[in-house]
Parts: sequence; structure tokens; C-alpha cells
Amino acid sequence: MKARLQPEDIMIPDDSPFAHDLLDREEPIQILSRVLAALSGPGVIAVDAGWGMGKTTFLRMWAQYLRLEGFRVTDFNAWRTDFVREPFLALSSQLTEALTGMTELEGRAPLHRFKQAASRVARAAGPPTARVAASAIPGVGSQIASELSPGYGSALGRESEYYREATRAHEEFRRSLAQAAVQVAAATDGRPLVVMIDELDRCRPTYAIELLELAKHLFNVDHVLFVLCLNREQLSQSVKAIYGEGFDANDYLGRFFDIDYRLPSPNREMFIRTALASSGIQANIAATERGWFGGSAPDFHTKVLPVILDRPQLSLREIQQTVQRLAVVLASIPEDEGIYAETLTVLLVLRTLNAPLYRRLVSGEETDANAVDAFAGGGQERPNTEPERQATTVVESILCAAACLASANRRHEPDPQNHPLLTSYSEDVARGLEAAKQGIAGPEAQVVEFVEKHCEYSARPSVEHRGQIPDQINFHNSLKQLELFPEPPQGHLLA
Repeated sequence: MKARLQPEDIMIPDDSPFAHDLLDREEPIQILSRVLAALSGPGVIAVDAGWGMGKTTFLRMWAQYLRLEGFRVTDFNAWRTDFVREPFLALSSQLTEALTGMTELEGRAPLHRFKQAASRVARAAGPPTARVAASAIPGVGSQIASELSPGYGSALGRESEYYREATRAHEEFRRSLAQAAVQVAAATDGRPLVVMIDELDRCRPTYAIELLELAKHLFNVDHVLFVLCLNREQLSQSVKAIYGEGFDANDYLGRFFDIDYRLPSPNREMFIRTALASSGIQANIAATERGWFGGSAPDFHTKVLPVILDRPQLSLREIQQTVQRLAVVLASIPEDEGIYAETLTVLLVLRTLNAPLYRRLVSGEETDANAVDAFAGGGQERPNTEPERQATTVVESILCAAACLASANRRHEPDPQNHPLLTSYSEDVARGLEAAKQGIAGPEAQVVEFVEKHCEYSARPSVEHRGQIPDQINFHNSLKQLELFPEPPQGHLLA
């Protein structure tokens, strides 16, 4: 199975938009749909969600659900069109295409008036800018570009004439859009025309702000509702990039939104399991026995791996990115080349959580105790379940072994100062705990036995070690694989 650097779009069946809803989005969609049904427009509704929370999938599900409920919906991906200098051309072109396919419009007169009005607004923007932008837009964009008069440039210097022409063009456009929207509402039992704009927060700042202004002012007519799916925090940064760091971006954005809805965070466990299932990681581990060093814990990829990934300090986007990177490495390494999912996963997650600490650990300059603490989130309480206990043992085993291997690279044998946690566990075992005497028992004894077995190194006081320890957990190979990906910024410390 090929790995994907980006997640694959979820299929949304036309007749069952929630068939693959694994993030519990049906309820908020139904709530918002009832709100839309109660409105006549005009209005702008913002749906706010952080990166990695599935905004695009949410919007696609919602759009299809609305269509089944009798709404007329047009989709507009802002990021895919922000190469155009004039966002009006892109948005009006998309809306024209949508209106063209709506049989509710009586005859072609409303559509023709809308096209003519859009052309007039484009001409009022000035020939050089509008012609270049329109040439990139299919449909009405090419029509607008061809209608721009070469002689219009002489009018650019006459500011008052330009202002009057622009005002008349805007009024005519709003009037033509309102007439078309009235017919759509009359044919759909009073439902407004819904325009959904996605990925506004990913656009260049000027384009994003201009689109907001268009939605709130030029397209602000009865029976038309705009839905903007965005990351408000990121969009606020775009506003500040234009107006300055001290500008009150939240207050500014609030003026554009009539309804500001915060999308609930999805169930993290379900999100992680969905990401793993779509990545092919679990199938790869099961097929190659790369889980738990040859399969001694056959449920690692189904029960333990999701727990290791579920660090509260990580956002859903960071978890998704970690899964994708893990999938790429596992899929790219030949089956006969040594690599283990546990080593790779634990190091990759630690690198994401705290890149400077990770770099110190793998350079032999950090302790296993600090690495485990960073991984655990500074002592945050976790559920006392069997997968949680197994995950803790895996993480501590890998990080204790990593601290030994990293320090051995520089000194030919592990430096005891680098593994205080392993030393503490080894002392517990050496005291003669009955459980430890019988072999693998408590989690501390399991960590000690893991390091002794896979690194041939013992931190017990009664055992003297000589010579460089072998790398049987593929620590060094894992480090090489992780260099494929950039580290988080130095200031991005999650632990």
C-alpha cells in the first residue's frame, strides 16, 4: 500500500452524507442547518475550527446534507483561487456557474443580467488588473476579460467618474443577484441560496480580507447566506499582517460575522484510529511484523500505537502529520531492512513534542527521565487501562534504551548520568522484588529486562558492563529516517 503525504479526501455519498462520518459531525450539521432554514438572508456565518479538525470534510458533508434538504448550495475554495488578483472575479465566476445549473431561474434573463452586472463591476475595477485576473477564470471570467474596453484606461485618472461608475456597477450587481436569489427562494420553499467558502485562512492576507468585504457588502442581499469555514486565530494573523500587530483583529473580524460558531473538537480517540486506518500503518505493521520487535505483542498496532500517539500536548493536526510521516517511512523501507514501529513512533512523537530535548537526547546530552517526563506531558494523569499501561512501558523502554545508545556513541559505553530512570528501576529489581525475580512482571521490571535483552546492557549495581552496546532496536536507522522531515520551530515546545 502506497503512503500519502496528505490525507485522502473522505468519500461523501450523494444520498448519505454521513456514511463515513467518524468525527461525530452529524449533530452540529443538523443544528446549523436548522439555523439556515430559519433565516432568509442576507448574512455571514463563520464556522471556526483549528487546523487538522476536518473543516473541509465538515463543509462538504454539510453542503451535501443541505442539498438533500432542498437548499441550493455553491462551493468556493478560496485558497485554490488566490492566485487571482481580484477575488470578485473568482467568486462571481463560481456563482455564475452555479446559477447556470439552477433550473429554478425563470428563463435566462436573471442569469444574463447577473453576468452583465458582474462584467460591469469588473470593468469598474480597471482594465489592467481585471483583464489579467479574469483570463485565469473559466466561464464568465473569460467573458469579462473580452468585454473590457481598451479605451477605458483613460478614465482611470478621473477619480470622481470612476467612483460614480463603480457605485452604479455595484448597485446593479447587487440588484441582479437579489433578483436571481428571489427566484431561487421562491422555488425552494423560501430557502436561501447558500455560498460556502472554504480555506479562507490559508489565503494571502489581502485576498482573504477582500473576500470578507465582498461577502459582507457587495454580495449582501436578501435570500443569500454565506458560510465561511476558517481558523479564526490564523485569519486574525492575516488581518494583523495588513493593519499591524497592535490592531484588534478579533473585533475587526466580528464585524463581518453575523453568527460565529465554534466547531466542537472531535473525539480524539476516534480521530487517531481513523487517521491510522486510512494511512495503512497498521496493515504494514501486521504484514511485516514490525510491531513490538517481531510480534511478541501482536496487538501493538491496534491497541498500543493509538495510545502512544494520543499526547494531550499535540493538536489533531500534529497527530495527523505524525501519522502521515510514520506511514511514509514504514512504506518506503524494504521488508528485509530493520526498522521497528515502536522505536520510530516514540522518537517521532518526542521530536514533535519537544525538538530541542529530542536533539539533546539523541546526541547523548539528555536523560531518560527528562525525556519520559516530556513525553508524558509533565505528569498529566492518564487513564489506568491495559493499553495505557502497555504504552507507558513501550515509551519508557524505548527512551531508556535510546539514552543508553546515544551516550554510548560518544563514550563507547553508556554514561550512567544519562539514564537515572533506568538506574532507579534496576535498583528496584536488584532489591529482590518477588515479581522481578520471576522475570517480566511489573512495568519497571519490564523496562529493565527490555534494555538488558535488546541492548545487552544492565544498570544493576551488581553487574559491570564493558564495551559498546549493540543497537538491536534500530535506533540509529530510525534517526536517519526522521531526518526526512523538518523539526518543529525551536519555540514550539509542547512539553
